[in-house]
Amino acid sequence: VYEKGTTVSLYKNVPPSFPKEFILSNTTPDYSGELKTPNGKTQITVSFVSNENILDTINSYRISLAKEGWVVRVESLTDNAGILRATKKEDTVIVSIVPINPTKTLVSVQYEK
Repeated sequence: VYEKGTTVSLYKNVPPSFPKEFILSNTTPDYSGELKTPNGKTQITVSFVSNENILDTINSYRISLAKEGWVVRVESLTDNAGILRATKKEDTVIVSIVPINPTKTLVSVQYEK
């Protein structure tokens, strides 16, 4: 249940307000949505399949986000999942990665501003 006044928008492609620096793959999203609360907070989530294994995907995001000025921290990394959190001023991004098979992963990028 969402707070009164919250709007939820679903997209076929990446939402226009989603930072391009979070898109490291030319894959069409499997899920793409935006949640806006009455107090002005926005959460955008985009999920897609990557053709990299879990370690390569975590490293790609870690390096790419750091180059864009994000403070990056790997929260968890196991054979079954990886979670990376990055902050930049008041914004936060959480990247969750789970393996589908040895060479593909499901990547979920949650951006909060």
